[in-house]
Amino acid sequence: MKIVESQFHTSETTICPICREIVRWSITRFFDSEDDKFSDVIDKLKWHQDNDKSCIREQKLKQKIQEWKRFLPRVEPFYAIKCNPNNEMLKLMIDNNLAFDCASKTEIASVLALKCKPSSIIFAHPVKKTSELAYAYSKGIKYTTFDSLSELEKIKQHAPKIGCLLRLKVDNPTARVQLGLKYGADKNEYEGLLKAAHDMDINIVGTSFHVGSASKEPVVFS
Repeated sequence: MKIVESQFHTSETTICPICREIVRWSITRFFDSEDDKFSDVIDKLKWHQDNDKSCIREQKLKQKIQEWKRFLPRVEPFYAIKCNPNNEMLKLMIDNNLAFDCASKTEIASVLALKCKPSSIIFAHPVKKTSELAYAYSKGIKYTTFDSLSELEKIKQHAPKIGCLLRLKVDNPTARVQLGLKYGADKNEYEGLLKAAHDMDINIVGTSFHVGSASKEPVVFS
């Protein structure tokens, strides 16, 4: 254990708090004895990474899709690929006519490769790379989001006819990850951003918002 702790602490200042906790958990889980070396722990972690498998319950997923369509027939879901990018699962969703929320060129390319229609994709990263925005536009992606003048300027230059949704800021202290601290336009910014979009001849098609990850209060959606 001392060997691991000494090697771990030498690089601790360069590791983010979440990564540090993952390493600590890994050490606790895979250390069989005090005689194990740090390299042995890494080898065990790599073996588990290479051999762990995911189990997808196809019928259960189909059931959830059918329930959504039955109870919310007017609401088209856009599945956020970052939740789980498993190709088999994505293909099943595409076969059942689901749409996708993509946050990068890689995510867009992954669903396009599975024969997803470009019109069923929204490029929803709040701070988009110009190269990735241009890529999305070249592939016929139908929608994107914005919450600042700088994003509007990028859209005007690299995706001038794409449909845009104004991303609204949501304050939700009950969420485990409060995205309103980083993203979304404040109420006092709506008018200015929409006017700027109008002046740039940008196609505004609606609004979007994110209540944060692991939200505990349904009322926040109102």
